[in-house]
Amino acid sequence: MKLHITVFVAMMATFINESQAQFYNVGALVTIQEGALLHIQGDFHNLGGEITHEGIIELGGNWENLVMSGPLTPGMGTVILVGDSQTIGGDFPTLFHDVVLDSSQEVTLSSSVGIGNSVDLRAGTVILNENTLHILNPDPSALLLGNGGVRAETPDSYGYVRWDLGEVTGGEYRIPFLTADEGSIPVDLALGTAGVGADGYVLFSTYPTEDDNTPLPIEVTDLVVQGEEASAALADRFWIVEAVDYTAAPTAQIGLSYDDPVDIDGTNVIDASRLRTVLWQDPDGWTLLDDSTREDNQVTTDVGDAYGTYALWSDMTTSTVELGTIDDVKIFPNPVASTLTLSLESEVTDQVRLAIISSMGQKVQTWIQPLVTGDNDINISVVDLPSGMYTLRMEGSHQFSFGFVKR
Repeated sequence: MKLHITVFVAMMATFINESQAQFYNVGALVTIQEGALLHIQGDFHNLGGEITHEGIIELGGNWENLVMSGPLTPGMGTVILVGDSQTIGGDFPTLFHDVVLDSSQEVTLSSSVGIGNSVDLRAGTVILNENTLHILNPDPSALLLGNGGVRAETPDSYGYVRWDLGEVTGGEYRIPFLTADEGSIPVDLALGTAGVGADGYVLFSTYPTEDDNTPLPIEVTDLVVQGEEASAALADRFWIVEAVDYTAAPTAQIGLSYDDPVDIDGTNVIDASRLRTVLWQDPDGWTLLDDSTREDNQVTTDVGDAYGTYALWSDMTTSTVELGTIDDVKIFPNPVASTLTLSLESEVTDQVRLAIISSMGQKVQTWIQPLVTGDNDINISVVDLPSGMYTLRMEGSHQFSFGFVKR
């Protein structure tokens, strides 16, 4: 016979043992009536019980669900997380009704989590940790922002926010993504016409990359934009806004935010005022979408029903990189066996884009080359190139090309 515990209105139940506050439910039926409060000072572990939850659970420790059936039956209850640093997970996901982060704590997901009604971030942070925060309520108010945020990025992967939007028309949604150092990079979705498919949902994610834009997102195979290798012209971050299980996806306007000193700095050659949105589409690769608008650190684009993996690209041919005057340009030796030297005099300290092109017109090497004011002798290893005719080309505001022979 199962134990049945009822927490009545205005009653507070606190479960503590002498060493550490823990609450283990190994099969009991627990009823928390509307208006009642169950305070668990430490961790909650579900090993097979069931909680009919219409009141409030305050949790100071971690939440662990170890059985396939969720510990909470459908109800109207709220779980308030009051610890400094907490984990929600276990072997199986939990479906909550309302979740509230009580302060500025970090809550890490070790399994995916469902939210039936709302999650109130306040000043806290939810760290997805390669898992999914699944919001079932299609109303934009289901994600209450405050000063809090969601961190999707991990060192080598990313998690998702899944929002079941179904056939909603005209909603405005903000996912308050944060960088690893708490920088704000929200993704905004403004729906236009409704999608077709009551079970449709949208996945959101974002994550940073190295200066060469690696690692690439799933299914992306190159960084060629408008026929050119574009790693130096792309912000060092990818965004995923994917419409799933729709017969026809809803039309939308999408705003992608970036971390200015990180995502467009470094070895990039990017004019932030010319950033535009590109979308990965098989088999065509990166497709330039319609004109974008820019305000602060966000690029907003009317994407229609074209969802997927996005990047931000700057047309380098109109870059604001100021090269000044470049004089006395020459290369030697020619023919060359192992190391080609490019010699030039630059009026300013800056960086340029160089490319080596084969006789068939293929770019076999591309890179960003720093320049110092005055004389520059740039050594270029060509030892791994097959013998043949090549062209060394500078691309950007100043252009030149030299043919050379690799022995």
